[in-house]
Amino acid sequence: MRMYKNGFVYYGEWNNNARNGWGVYENKQTGYRYAGEWKEDRKNGFGKESTLTWVYEGNYVADKKDGFGVW
Repeated sequence: MRMYKNGFVYYGEWNNNARNGWGVYENKQTGYRYAGEWKEDRKNGFGKESTLTWVYEGNYVADKKDGFGVW
């Protein structure tokens, strides 16, 4: 687990001091949450991202939504 100064917490896999593999990045105060795959500290692969008002589930490449997904 790693806690960030901006209120976020990351639980998950690491490699070379970067988020790699599967993990959860969230901020309970704002309601933001991403649970999914990471590569070199960026969302990459399948994941589910949500806030208090919306949910997106789909693919990511280099931190950006890519290809098929459901909003």
